[in-house]
Amino acid sequence: RLQDTTEDASSIIQSDVWDAFVHHLDLYMELLAKCSNNNDDELEAIIGPNVQPAYLDYRRQNDPAKPMLNSLYGKEWTD
Repeated sequence: RLQDTTEDASSIIQSDVWDAFVHHLDLYMELLAKCSNNNDDELEAIIGPNVQPAYLDYRRQNDPAKPMLNSLYGKEWTD
């Protein structure tokens, strides 16, 4: 009975899962091709400016664990 289950699972992977993977990969490659045709200004207009550095600065200054770390290890080590 286990062999039947394994064969069923194998056939599903080789058919349905593989077909879905190939379809997903085709869509991804199509999207990648469209993006590679855009220049940097168009991409920035689509995805917006990079705000990650500003967010990281904010988190460093407003870390909720900072008071606890200050009390455990001291302000000099925490900064």
